[in-house]
Amino acid sequence: MRFQGFIYDIVNRITQEKHDKLSNLAENINGGWEVWMQVELFFSLQKGPLGLSEFEREPTYPNSGGKRADFLFRSSNAPGVSTWVELKTQKKSNERDAADRFFQDCRKINDINLGYDNTLGAVVIIPRKVNEALDYARVNAPADFREKIRFYLVDSNEVSSLYSLSNPLVKAKSDQIVVMYYPKL
Repeated sequence: MRFQGFIYDIVNRITQEKHDKLSNLAENINGGWEVWMQVELFFSLQKGPLGLSEFEREPTYPNSGGKRADFLFRSSNAPGVSTWVELKTQKKSNERDAADRFFQDCRKINDINLGYDNTLGAVVIIPRKVNEALDYARVNAPADFREKIRFYLVDSNEVSSLYSLSNPLVKAKSDQIVVMYYPKL
């Protein structure tokens, strides 16, 4: 599964279904809920049409000096292909911190070189203060990968088109979540 397909799965199967729960977690949990999200992703991938042959938390990137991914998975229908994921979630309505940790992951994966049979990317899920997060990201995303960052806006009824940070006119509705991602190509 390539990273775009994985993001589509997050947006359509998890974020939309669990919209209210994600907003509640981001507003009320003082700390991260990344592990909960990883478990939800595991269940979604396991039930998905591609199947799941392996899911590993905190794997070490090959030839990286010990750097670790948040998780990797392999689909049943593509046994030789690994998808390595860096995942960040919003902590206690702090959209800037979530965006900054996402940017750190983007920098980290730029230094990772995996073989052709691997896909790699970073994703952040921000359920609260979405427009503030987008405005912050448009200004503060490092220039060397700002153009590659994409995002969806999601609520319980609808998923937006795919957008780029370079489009300043896109604004979220009050109940939308942003799922921003950076695929290493």
